[in-house]
Amino acid sequence: DEIYNFHRLYEQTTVSRQPLLLPKPIPLDPSRQVLLQQHLDLFNRLGFEIEIDENEPRIDRRCRVLSYPTVSGAHSCVFGVDEIDEILSHLSDTSQQARQEEHYESSRLRKVFASKACRMSIMIGTDLTQKQMISVVRHLAQLAKPWNCPHGRPTIRHVSNLSEATKGFLTDDYHSI
Repeated sequence: DEIYNFHRLYEQTTVSRQPLLLPKPIPLDPSRQVLLQQHLDLFNRLGFEIEIDENEPRIDRRCRVLSYPTVSGAHSCVFGVDEIDEILSHLSDTSQQARQEEHYESSRLRKVFASKACRMSIMIGTDLTQKQMISVVRHLAQLAKPWNCPHGRPTIRHVSNLSEATKGFLTDDYHSI
């Protein structure tokens, strides 16, 4: 239930841009500037608008942020230079092939959504109807990796002999999953 809610939050949330009144310089060393330039499209997809001025004489002022990504609503947050640094660190630690195949996920946004998904999910000790149980199983079946919640806790428990444990319990509704 929690991992399903987490993915649903990600899918339903739209990221918009918050333009800055004045461009904000990003102090980067030359190697990180090159990395930023190589992955400008990624930053753009994530909602950052960044300008690189090769004619700027001061190296630490060549890269400037024109707008930051922002998420509004009940789980609102505005991203900043810290996220740019996090993304650059991630890119520098990742192989070239993995960078091309991978979808980057902000750790800050992940924490916000994980917390929100946790609070809106079924809590331990909550009594569930059979219909609710079936709904949870169906939701988990839709996910590529339903094994853990966003915090890393297991979402599925192995029952050694399901046919014996469920004798006389399951209905035709369950078998249609």
